[in-house]
Amino acid sequence: MAPREVYLKAIGNALAYLVSQLSVNGRMNLLDGHMLSEHFFEQFLNELYGWHLATANDTVANASSIDLIDSASKLSVQITTNKTKSKVQNTLEKASKAHDGFRVAFVFIALDARNLAKMKYSIPKNISFNPKTDIFDIGQLLLTCQDKQTETLLRLQDLCKSEVLPVMEDIPVQESELVKVLRAVAKINIEITNTLKVPMAFDIQQKIDFNDLGLIQQQTIDELAFYNASLDDIYELFTQEGITPGIIFQKLSSIYQRQSLENPDDSAPLKFLNMVDALMTYVHSTSRLDNEMSQEKVEYCCRIILVDAFIRCKIFKNPEGYSYDSTNRHPA
Repeated sequence: MAPREVYLKAIGNALAYLVSQLSVNGRMNLLDGHMLSEHFFEQFLNELYGWHLATANDTVANASSIDLIDSASKLSVQITTNKTKSKVQNTLEKASKAHDGFRVAFVFIALDARNLAKMKYSIPKNISFNPKTDIFDIGQLLLTCQDKQTETLLRLQDLCKSEVLPVMEDIPVQESELVKVLRAVAKINIEITNTLKVPMAFDIQQKIDFNDLGLIQQQTIDELAFYNASLDDIYELFTQEGITPGIIFQKLSSIYQRQSLENPDDSAPLKFLNMVDALMTYVHSTSRLDNEMSQEKVEYCCRIILVDAFIRCKIFKNPEGYSYDSTNRHPA
């Protein structure tokens, strides 16, 4: 997984967590999280847009329904989860009394607030507000992140890790079965030996040729096919524990099918490499592996799993007569 993708994922996870957590707490009238989010978004927006926002409520909380102010640019920002037209209108009216000549913007802690940008408002003459450009939601913030340099994304990720992710660490994550396989693969002694024959060696070559995968044969398929025996043991153990390997293979097959449908003109080697990236993204989305293993090791294990799936006839097309036989292994 490329650094940009890692950073964007961490930022997206943090913002999505804020949306869900503040929505639940707001319904229970637990507003401490809202105060903390103002501090977070003060830093986040300054980094993302180059603003110079500061807390507006240092003396009287919510005195003017404005949370953050950039005095130099005459910008006032409301941070809220209340995604309603009345919230916007009331804030505009209050802001006009306390922030003459200011531009008013809204950051809704919601995945999508685009409907509010289409509505008409009564805008006081002494303030500036354009609903098409001054209404932000989490989706818009993430789109803006995608256009930023890697250095900016790294700083935003570090901010998310320091302000939001520590709270998320206490929340249990339902990991996918694939992550359990990846963890098991990571425990395999990473050392290529010749103690095992590649199962169905002739047929594997036939399948490689049939799918035109020669570009990645020597340094990927040939090297990692040796782990097939270890994956047999892992899947057998999982079966004994009540985990059906078929669920895992269906996910791998789904990743392959998506690559084939979305990028039909890509070469087979490129599809395989894209599958590695897609699998890494998937396992990261259902686990927290950053503290367990490096990105390089996660990628290596994903490659092992996919090569094994290739051998097992779960991904890529099979030439006529090709079949997988797990018993066709013997010492060299």
